[in-house]
Amino acid sequence: NDTHLLSNQHSFDCLSCELPPVTNQKHMKYNPKQLFEACLDRGKLAEYYVSVVLVTRNDNYGGDQLDRLQNMLDSTFLMAQDTKTRIEVLIIEWNPVQGKRSIADTYRFRRSDYLTWRIITVPSKVHGAFQYPRPKALYEFEGKNLGIRYARGEYVVCVNQDDIWSQNMYNAIKARTWKKKMIFTQGQGIHAPK
Repeated sequence: NDTHLLSNQHSFDCLSCELPPVTNQKHMKYNPKQLFEACLDRGKLAEYYVSVVLVTRNDNYGGDQLDRLQNMLDSTFLMAQDTKTRIEVLIIEWNPVQGKRSIADTYRFRRSDYLTWRIITVPSKVHGAFQYPRPKALYEFEGKNLGIRYARGEYVVCVNQDDIWSQNMYNAIKARTWKKKMIFTQGQGIHAPK
């Protein structure tokens, strides 16, 4: 929406933004920090009904990552199309593996009038600033908090990279029954044999 510093009325993509003229450094009236903040600005009004936040990196975590993450992305595309609901997906690419292709260059992101893809990369320099007793290659919950912070949806749903949407989620989105200041969870039965 036009509350974003860099948005115009026809595009919400920072790469196609005309103000400021980011290709002409001489006439730029914003510094790089201001540009970064503007592209991540939540605005004053929700642009989407749902923001879907997930954290990942291209390291084949859990095996079959290519298929599992692509299924999640396709499932979200189908949900947006079928429910005709404006949804954004924020992919937090945490501490990308050097020498591997980025998430943006690896997966298929299908175009839709209802779905917007945003990828926020957290570089290794930021990852290394976390001083934990047992360091990990990816900090999932820190990444989800980052995605929540920059979400532009009225509601935020945090998922894992291999989640796909059930009919219950379709129904919840279509019915518009979610309420503010509430946390919703969905339990499921055991899906592995004992």
